[in-house]
Amino acid sequence: MANLAIDIGNTNAHLAVYSNSKKVRNSVFPTANVIGFNRLIQVLGKHRNSVTGIGISSVNPAVNRKWIDVCRKTLRISPLIISSRTKLPIGIKIRNSRTLGSDRICNAVYGFTKYKGRKNVIIVSLGTAITIDVVLRNGDFIGGIIAAGLSISAKALNEFTGKLPLLKENQLKYNKRIIGVNTKDSIRAGIVNYSIHAINGIISEIEKKIGSEFGVILTGGSAIKVKRFLSHRNQSVENAVLEGINIILNSGAK
Repeated sequence: MANLAIDIGNTNAHLAVYSNSKKVRNSVFPTANVIGFNRLIQVLGKHRNSVTGIGISSVNPAVNRKWIDVCRKTLRISPLIISSRTKLPIGIKIRNSRTLGSDRICNAVYGFTKYKGRKNVIIVSLGTAITIDVVLRNGDFIGGIIAAGLSISAKALNEFTGKLPLLKENQLKYNKRIIGVNTKDSIRAGIVNYSIHAINGIISEIEKKIGSEFGVILTGGSAIKVKRFLSHRNQSVENAVLEGINIILNSGAK
């Protein structure tokens, strides 16, 4: 038996096939281009007839119906749309939990499961947005922080100023010179270095507030840009949302 996990993000949709806890196939598409029957069959490969569960985490509700339809037509399975109302291995302890993004829920599930209740955990996701979420060792998800991601920050500086250039994704990297010696250096330092110091500071403040050290997990497309510059020991995973979806499906969620 296998699970199909679908992470519909703001920019890209990531798909992965899991056999138990092992990822055996994965693919990525622009979120706006919902894949059709034939393309999904290609993604599934030889596992097409093994899939018994489908989970979808989506931060883009406008495309949800199309993804649900293609899954039903291709595999004759109705996907589980993950939300705060889903049966979860963690407890959601925040106000207005219905507004909580499913990506953050899945990240939290993965973080809690990774440490198996041995330690409080902070999950830092660096994608279109930067999210920092806190799960206590007892499984309580108590909240977190949302900020603009690196690319969004670069676009905002370009769009809302008259002269600042747009730095592309591959230009957004750690600047060894904290004080920029030209405009592009200054933007790099202002986006990437700023984010690194902000993440370090927020983690330290959370540990101070809770009175405990935390395990730290990094995930998301920009995680590699900051990983070795964080002052806290951390583990990284390519896509914690996909991992969390698979965990939720395996836990018997409905």
